[in-house]
Amino acid sequence: MTSHFEIILKYILLPCDVKNIIKEYCCDILGYTGEDLTIIKHERNKGRGKKLRSFVEAMHFKKMGVSVNWLKSIYHEGLLYTCGAYLSSYGEIKTIEEFYKRGEISKEQMKCIYDELYVNVTIGMKCEIKSVLKRNNN
Repeated sequence: MTSHFEIILKYILLPCDVKNIIKEYCCDILGYTGEDLTIIKHERNKGRGKKLRSFVEAMHFKKMGVSVNWLKSIYHEGLLYTCGAYLSSYGEIKTIEEFYKRGEISKEQMKCIYDELYVNVTIGMKCEIKSVLKRNNN
């Protein structure tokens, strides 16, 4: 599959050597332009908070000595019951903070998890997340 850049270069009337120099200057070794690399980086990090959140929950399950199968949702009489390690959003926030304090996750990972979590919680929990980040900013 040819990139947009190669298509443009094909229609410019220049010697092949000059086209190769332009291509080497504008693209990396794999043929990606700066714009392509920005899009790839964005897509790669898109679900990072969700993945880290699941990873911390699985580590929490392991520390509790409980089977990871409890993470699965259960359908009973047409209703979906979600399961998990935390009794509330507050419990999840505190567990993530504890993992950070023990050095099991980095500050950047904690912030990434809280950014993903921030979208789906109540105003009170948003205030709690802000206070946790402020406390651990030192």
